[in-house]
Amino acid sequence: MWLGRAAVVAALLGFVHLLASADVGGAGTIPSPVEVLRALVAEVPTGELALAVWDTVRAWFVGLALSAVAGVALGALVGSSDLAYGATKGTFDFLRSVPPIALIPLAVLILGVTADLKIVLVVWVCTWPVLLQTMSGVHDVEPLAKDAARSMHMNRRQVLRFVTVPAAMPYIGTGLRIAAVMALLVCIGVELLAGAAGVGQLIFFHQTSGQGAEMWATIVVAAVLGIAVSQVFGVLERRVTRWHPSQRD
Repeated sequence: MWLGRAAVVAALLGFVHLLASADVGGAGTIPSPVEVLRALVAEVPTGELALAVWDTVRAWFVGLALSAVAGVALGALVGSSDLAYGATKGTFDFLRSVPPIALIPLAVLILGVTADLKIVLVVWVCTWPVLLQTMSGVHDVEPLAKDAARSMHMNRRQVLRFVTVPAAMPYIGTGLRIAAVMALLVCIGVELLAGAAGVGQLIFFHQTSGQGAEMWATIVVAAVLGIAVSQVFGVLERRVTRWHPSQRD
C-alpha cells in the first residue's frame, strides 16, 4: 500500500515539474517542487509561517470545540423527541445550506477582522454536521434497547447516558470528523478573503507580492494540516467506536 502511495506522489511531483519546466500559465506561475521545498525551508526559521499556523489552529480548535458541544447537546435533545425531530429537521437543513462566504461581510461589520470572526463562522458552519448526525443517531436508537433500560428502572438521564449516546456514537464520530475538516477550510477561507491572521492571509500576502514559490509552500502546509486533521479524527473515530460492527475487520 505504502509503495503504491509513494509511486503516486512521485508521479504527481514529476508532473508538476514538467508543468514548471514548460512555464504553463506564465513564467513562475507554477514553481518546481524543488523551488517550493527551498522556499518552505527558508520560511521556517523566520517564524512567520509558524505564527500563521498557530493563528489558524487556535481558531480552528476553539470553533470546533464550541461546535461539538452545541451540536451534540442540541442534537441529543432534539433527536430524543419524535415531535421535535420532525418539526426541526427541515429548518436545520435549510440553515446549513447558507453559504458561509455570504456571511463574511456581515460578520466583518459586526466583529471586525479578528480571531472571533473565524470562530463565529466556524461555529455556524460546523455545528450543523454534528447536530444533524447526532439527531439522526439518537433518533435511530433501537426502541427495544430503550424499553429494556426502562425495565431495569433507569430514569431518562440514565437511558440517555448509558443507552442512547453510546448507540449514537458512530453518528457523532462521523459528524465530528466532517466538522473538523470543514472548520479548517472555513478558517483558511476567512483568512484568505477577509484578511484575518493565519495561513490564508499568508497565502494572499505571498500571492500579491509575486512570491510564487512561497505561496505554493504555504499552500502545501495548509494541505498537510488538512490531511493531519482528517487522519487524526479518523483514528479517534475508529478507537472510540471500535465495538461497532462498521469498525471491525
